[in-house]
Amino acid sequence: MSKFLEGNGRWGTKFISPEHRDQLNELNDPDKGASQKVPQQILIMVRDSVLLPIMMTVVENNRLEIERSNHSLKTLYSAAANTLLNAIHTDLAGIRKELREHHIKVIEEERVDDAAHYKFYYRGYEHKFALMRFLVRSEISTRLGKYIAQLEKHFSGLIHKK
Repeated sequence: MSKFLEGNGRWGTKFISPEHRDQLNELNDPDKGASQKVPQQILIMVRDSVLLPIMMTVVENNRLEIERSNHSLKTLYSAAANTLLNAIHTDLAGIRKELREHHIKVIEEERVDDAAHYKFYYRGYEHKFALMRFLVRSEISTRLGKYIAQLEKHFSGLIHKK
């Protein structure tokens, strides 16, 4: 813009609607934006509150499949799966308790082909996020590996004590 048009005030209001002006002011105002920012710890808890039930379903389905099979060690595998389910359930109960303490509510909105969409309420604001199916699969396999490593450590400690 030229110097002649820059300071007269007409161009600041002519091309921007009041709604857009308010949105722009909110974006540029650091104090207003701070109330909407969600801490990383809260985001992790919300994500875990969605992932852990899916993990429990996966482990439960595998446990039922093992129990229906003719494996000679199916009682061992089933017991290990039950121990794994208990560990996941304990973590999920802790996360749900923390979410209640922070007054956070997580709601599944919809499942589209490759994503599940969720919304959660934190400090009076509604936030949305989506979990892609391939990310859920990789995160679940990574976490199951960690839980299994803990379980293996626990079992090896029991065997070496005797």
